[in-house]
Amino acid sequence: MKKILYIMLPLVLISIYCTGCVACTKDEALSESIYFTDVHSEHIELGSAQLLIPAYAEIYQTEFETVECYVADTYYIVDGPTMEGEILGFSNNGFGRLTYTDITPNRICLITTAMAISVPAEDRPAIISTKIYKNGVADDASFIGEYISDEDPADALPIMCLMELLNPNDYIEIYIASNTDNTTVVVNTMTLVATTVD
Repeated sequence: MKKILYIMLPLVLISIYCTGCVACTKDEALSESIYFTDVHSEHIELGSAQLLIPAYAEIYQTEFETVECYVADTYYIVDGPTMEGEILGFSNNGFGRLTYTDITPNRICLITTAMAISVPAEDRPAIISTKIYKNGVADDASFIGEYISDEDPADALPIMCLMELLNPNDYIEIYIASNTDNTTVVVNTMTLVATTVD
């Protein structure tokens, strides 16, 4: 891409315009020429421009998902059917996985999620925790846990974390765990939102 810092020409600047600037992610950005028009109506190319917006995705669970936590403190994937809302620079596999499809490496990603869960009476009380995983590995900064008691069999598990070094084809998923063996966790709703912030 050409970048023009300044020019010195014996011309009178009449107008500056861009031929078709577009909104796109950092690596889908299309360079479009910028021109100015002088007093003789001649078009002189100055350079090119891009209008950049972050890679962004939001997906929603479309039906209840039952996750069997067989071994205490072991994390199990939440992979129920999902549909996408706004999505740009990511792809959704339809089962809770977001894959980064932009080509710029080492990006910082803000991830937020909200889950409404419940635990059957026979498995309560229990402490249910959740983490964001990248490429099958836990991001420990994303940990959150909630106590599910007989008096309050359902709760919400919100997460917000900054994930560093998001690279092309990295994927993000949600996992949950229980502090007791053989716990059934019903994920009633789930929303996963990711956006690059650099």
